[in-house]
Order: sequence, then structure tokens, then C-alpha cells
Amino acid sequence: MTAAPRTVVRLAPILAALGVDLSRQRLARPRTGARGVKAIGRGYPAPPGTGPARETCKSCHHLTRKRMAGTYLKCELMRHAWTGGHGTDVKAGSPACRLWERA
Repeated sequence: MTAAPRTVVRLAPILAALGVDLSRQRLARPRTGARGVKAIGRGYPAPPGTGPARETCKSCHHLTRKRMAGTYLKCELMRHAWTGGHGTDVKAGSPACRLWERA
């Protein structure tokens, strides 16, 4: 069975013909890190920045320090998802998420 040839469609000429100004459009791209993992990480229970203004993970009650060979910052609410790698680490300076509670 042979596969059907793929057709490549270039959207820019089509949108330009419709009068869409592409110079002001900002295309959304997923934020990825060096290994293709989302830069936000899997250690946050909710997206950072959805919590109170001017608060960070550092001032949250749920921030935990996991001590192994080193000390790693984790969110207690995500304990079920913790791994031995850095993928579930959180950054103390990240903006607070919507589940933030005062320490």
C-alpha cells in the first residue's frame, strides 16, 4: 500500500489575500527547554503567575525542600508526581500559582 503524497499549504499567501496583516500577529509557540520539556515544568500544581500579584513560590506554604544528594525545591501539592529528576522541581522565584497560601 502506498501513502498518498502530502500537500504542503503555505498559509501566509492565503492570509495576505484575505487582508490579514501578518506583521502584527504574534504566533504562539509552546515554551520548551533543552530536552523538549516544557520550560514551565511539571512540578507546579497550577500555571505560575495565576496567583496573587507580587507573591512567589518562595513565600508559599507548600514549598518543600527535598534533601537527597542535594537539596531540591518541590511543591508539596505535587508530591504524587515527584520524580528523581529535575522535571518536578520548582523555582523559588517563580510567580505564585492560584493555589498559593501564605507560609
